[in-house]
Amino acid sequence: AAALAGAAGATTYAAHGRPGRFTDRSHMVASVVSASLLVRGVGGVVADLTGMVDTTPAFRRWNRRLYNPLCVTLAILVAVSRGRRP
Repeated sequence: AAALAGAAGATTYAAHGRPGRFTDRSHMVASVVSASLLVRGVGGVVADLTGMVDTTPAFRRWNRRLYNPLCVTLAILVAVSRGRRP
C-alpha cells in the first residue's frame, strides 16, 4: 500500500509539480512506475499464452479480462501524465 501511495504521489507531482529537483525525481519514479505496470500487463499476457505459470482457471479469467488490461492502461496513463511539464 505504501509503494502504491508513493507511486501515485510521484505521478501526481510529475504531472502538476513545480519545476525543480523533486520534479525531476518524480519524473524518474513515474517512468519506473509506468515501465513496471507495462511489464506486468504485457508479461501477464505472454505468461498466459505460453503457459509459463500454472494458475487456477478463475485467476486466469480475471487476469485476462481485468488485471492485464488495467495494468497496460495505467502504464499508458502514467506515461502520458509524466510527459506533461508544468
